[in-house]
Amino acid sequence: MNLKTCCIALGLCVALPVQAGWFVKNDELALEAFQRGDYTRAAQMFEDPFRKGVALYRLARYREAAEAFSQEQREEVRLEALYDLGNTRFQLGDIEGAIHAYEAVLKENPRHRDAAYNLALARALVPQTTEEKKKEEEKRRAEEKRRREEERRKQAQEQKQGQQEKEQQQEQRLGQQKKEQQQKQQGQQKKEQQQKQGQQKKEQQQQQGQQKKEQQQKQGQQKKEQQQKQGQQKKEQQQKQGQKEGQQKKEQKQGQKQGQQQSGGKS
Repeated sequence: MNLKTCCIALGLCVALPVQAGWFVKNDELALEAFQRGDYTRAAQMFEDPFRKGVALYRLARYREAAEAFSQEQREEVRLEALYDLGNTRFQLGDIEGAIHAYEAVLKENPRHRDAAYNLALARALVPQTTEEKKKEEEKRRAEEKRRREEERRKQAQEQKQGQQEKEQQQEQRLGQQKKEQQQKQQGQQKKEQQQKQGQQKKEQQQQQGQQKKEQQQKQGQQKKEQQQKQGQQKKEQQQKQGQKEGQQKKEQKQGQKQGQQQSGGKS
């Protein structure tokens, strides 16, 4: 019997709620919905986990059904919930989990024919499942190996790219440092040149100022000497003029005196 037929057989062996007395008053509407085949509404309205799990199983919502069956604690339905949990695990492909559930049912009730039947089907699939798992494991390992190799290639490429970027950044940094150093040297040279030119200009201005001062002093000295010379010449001229005028006056007086003497001699 293949897996599909097994699933159909398992579906026929699911325990169903057939006694209304099992339900509390609030579950009566849910039971009516279940009997009409409205399993979605029934799953929403059932309050106890066992019957909710049965409705979910009919909807093929096996994970939710398995969770509901696992929560059932009532002693009167606990064994059937455990059996249905095995069926649900089978539908999910958890063959080993299904076997554990069927074995637990048979441990408490060895006469449970449905559990025994489904257990035999599940055990018959174990070798096939093991082989499939082996193939899946080999596939997973191959995929993992490929992924690791891809990661190594990617890491190597990233490292290479990172190294190239690092070298490029280092070259840029060295270039920037060289540029800054050149700018600094040029700035220093320009500053020194400006200082030198300023010093030369200052010295030139000082020299020109000294020359101008000396020239002014020389001109002042020359002017002073010229003034002194002119004063001396004027003084000498005045003295000479005075001497000349004195001599003239003296001569004039002598002439007058001689004239008087001559006039007196005649008288």
